[in-house]
Amino acid sequence: ETFYRDEQATRAFVEAMWNLSYAASHELAALADLRDGELLVDVGGASGSFAIAALLHRPSLRAVVFDLPPVEPSLREAGRAHGVADRLDFVPGDFFRDDLPEGDCIAFGYVLSDWADETCLGLLRKAYRACCPGGRVLIMERLFDDDRRGPLATAVMNLEMHVETQGRHRTAAEYTDLLAQAGFDTPAVRRSSREKHLVTGHKARPA
Repeated sequence: ETFYRDEQATRAFVEAMWNLSYAASHELAALADLRDGELLVDVGGASGSFAIAALLHRPSLRAVVFDLPPVEPSLREAGRAHGVADRLDFVPGDFFRDDLPEGDCIAFGYVLSDWADETCLGLLRKAYRACCPGGRVLIMERLFDDDRRGPLATAVMNLEMHVETQGRHRTAAEYTDLLAQAGFDTPAVRRSSREKHLVTGHKARPA
């Protein structure tokens, strides 16, 4: 109701998200071990900062951004501007109400920290159902140290999350526990040189 209340507010919000995440997305895309020919589903991906970085990193990758309808014009514009419009699609929807599009790799970039554990678990269970066997889920977030005493920037941002959202920042272990509860296995943590890092889980193939 606030961020997407009109076209001007929507554009301001998605531009802010782009500016905060696009540079970091290139390193995260490299860490994600994306494979040519895969279909990446970027959940709540706004104007496509991670999806576009991933497409530039992998020339044969395809990507779908799943988000609320008002962000579609910004996504289409960004796809054209970066020369990936032919491999980038948009599926409108509400991740609380709708099923997620099926894909080989389901990504949550700076989404789960907005929500409480129970809500995150519900979203990850949706991701498990949407993920093809042998596929992966990607969680991109700031991570607390195991003792939750740092990093300082994450602790400061965590206060902001408590004020502005229903969520919080978590440790890598907390995310891997949520992944396990949702059905994903072989979790891995890949740390970037920046403030946001990558936690991954796999969906096993049928025996």
